[in-house]
Amino acid sequence: MVTFGCKFGNQIRAISGVILVICNYSVFAVSYAQADTLRVAQYENPPTIFRNENNDPSGFWPELTEAVLGNLGYEIEYVDCLWSVCLEMLEANEIDLMPDIAYTPERSNKFQFVEQPLLYSWFSIVVHENIEFETLGDFDGKRIAVLANSIQERGITEYLAREQMQARLVWVSSMEDVLQAVAQGDADIGIVNKFISASDARDVEKTYVAQIPFGTYSLHFAAAPNMDRGFVDAINLEVYHQQTTFRSALQRAMQRWATIVPLPLPVWVLPVLALTMTLLVIAFVFVLILRGLVKKQTLSLTSAVADLEQQIIQRKQAETLAIESQKMDALGRLVGGVAHDFNNLLAVIQGNLELMPEKHKNDPDFADFRSAAIKATGAGATLVRDLLSFSRRAPLHPELVHMAEILSDVHNMISRIFPANVTVTLHVEDAVWPVRLDRGQLENALLNLSINAKDAMPQGGRLTLSCSNSKSSSHSEDRQVQIKVSDTGSGMTDEIRAKVFEPFFTTKEVGKGSGMGLAMVHGFVKQSGGRISIDSVLDVGTTVELTFPAQCDDASVEPEPRTAINAPTHPDQGTVLLVEDNESVRQMLDRQLQAMGYHVWTASSGTEALETLAYNQSFDLIMSDLMMPGPVQGADLAKAVASLTPAIPIILITGYAGEALDEMVAYTNCTVLTKPILQADLKTAISTHLGRLPVEH
Repeated sequence: MVTFGCKFGNQIRAISGVILVICNYSVFAVSYAQADTLRVAQYENPPTIFRNENNDPSGFWPELTEAVLGNLGYEIEYVDCLWSVCLEMLEANEIDLMPDIAYTPERSNKFQFVEQPLLYSWFSIVVHENIEFETLGDFDGKRIAVLANSIQERGITEYLAREQMQARLVWVSSMEDVLQAVAQGDADIGIVNKFISASDARDVEKTYVAQIPFGTYSLHFAAAPNMDRGFVDAINLEVYHQQTTFRSALQRAMQRWATIVPLPLPVWVLPVLALTMTLLVIAFVFVLILRGLVKKQTLSLTSAVADLEQQIIQRKQAETLAIESQKMDALGRLVGGVAHDFNNLLAVIQGNLELMPEKHKNDPDFADFRSAAIKATGAGATLVRDLLSFSRRAPLHPELVHMAEILSDVHNMISRIFPANVTVTLHVEDAVWPVRLDRGQLENALLNLSINAKDAMPQGGRLTLSCSNSKSSSHSEDRQVQIKVSDTGSGMTDEIRAKVFEPFFTTKEVGKGSGMGLAMVHGFVKQSGGRISIDSVLDVGTTVELTFPAQCDDASVEPEPRTAINAPTHPDQGTVLLVEDNESVRQMLDRQLQAMGYHVWTASSGTEALETLAYNQSFDLIMSDLMMPGPVQGADLAKAVASLTPAIPIILITGYAGEALDEMVAYTNCTVLTKPILQADLKTAISTHLGRLPVEH
């Protein structure tokens, strides 16, 4: 066992102060940056501190002092003095640092101790060969040599006083003098530290060491009272660093200068060691069992985490799709509302253009201006229809169609008009199920997709149109038909692909695209109960897939019957109830109907129209807006008229179509017109119901 091992109590106290030491160290480094040389006490106490044959400071303490202060950036000036004189000089601030001082409370009031101890020691009793010393009681009546003002002097003095023994102290100036006094017979006993008693300085022939150690103490650095506390804390931190660092200067100094003295093991050590080994074996077995359980649980947890990650990914994908769907739905509602109001404006403009007096009809400029304005209004109406298609509120005329026929027509059309460097191919599966769709809207959608594909292949490529039955399910109610439009063009990034269905979004140059093509296709597919998806790889190509529910029955495709228009040549005047909430549109339609020879009653809401019908049911025709403010909409009015006076025909006019409009087309005495309404279309609708063409007055 190493006799100067750290005691647990002091070590705990030292560790608890490390944090405070670290905090003060930075302050010390700044405060003492200019102090390069420190005065260090040098006295004779071999083997821990002495001057060697070359008169150089040597021993454990000088070696450690040079390492500690050197790491802190200081030069050392050794001051030679006797032990007791060094203590006085330290107290008087005549030297800065003194090593190898045992800690006592009294000394702590005089000096600044470095808290970290460097060595632990005890009193060794050196006895003259002619003196018997078997117990501490043998101190009584003896001459005892001791170093003046040392911890040994304090310890033996207190012990003699406590045990009420009589002895004479012989004071000397160094511990070597203590050994010499005992060897020469000037003292019977000498009290020194364990290091000097084990050194070569003791005369082993004339003295021996009593095997009765007592008075354990710790040895420290001590600084002058006026030294800055940061300096002391810095040394304390450096000592702690030396104690905790492998192969430090402290460890090397101990190996060189400290004496290893084996001590007998206490009787309780072996039983405790056996118990410890038993506990370690039990703990090892327990750890093996625990590791097996942990490994098993880890595998289970890993699997659970993988499942959870997959669920999180799926949930994020679902959330992304839901957010995109909500965004498109909100955008569709916004576009539908704007289109409705815009249709009203176009209706007023177009109606008034058609009502312009004919007195200037022979003026070519007037006719050109009027024709150009009507043409521009028609273009605006086309744009509105695209917007309504995107918002899924465009009026559709579904019929039972065969995809092979439509795709063949589209293929023939684009093959004639596309450049020669674009190869167009068609693949249609045999016996594709029929689908109920608006034929014209489907053709427009396929043309839009084909033109976009051509524009994505400016250097040429391959465009493929294909159609097949869905193989996802064998149930008839789950049958679907898939149409694919594929190209080998430039493709698109994920950011662009996420926006292509938004209205007016385009990547084409200014003037080469309205940005409504894919928006219209998206709206048409959704309104028809289908799905649309885009798969695109940059610089590889793009595939757009349209999926529609197939017709479950085997009905043949027959053209829907069209109502014959009876056009007598002798008009009769009639009365029309006009219901329109927009004042400008109402005035325009009123003028058009009056110009056709009808007497017109007007109402600004569905409620007002019902109040009129309550006392007057002699109308030949009712014309009503579909969407109006208030509780009674155009569809509600049509139903009320059908139940109240079924003979009165009704014409519904609208800026967009919806579920209520789809329901109204089932009434044989009801017609739907989309704003803006051409005067010719209005005449045709009236003649369909009244059996006569109106003649303008």
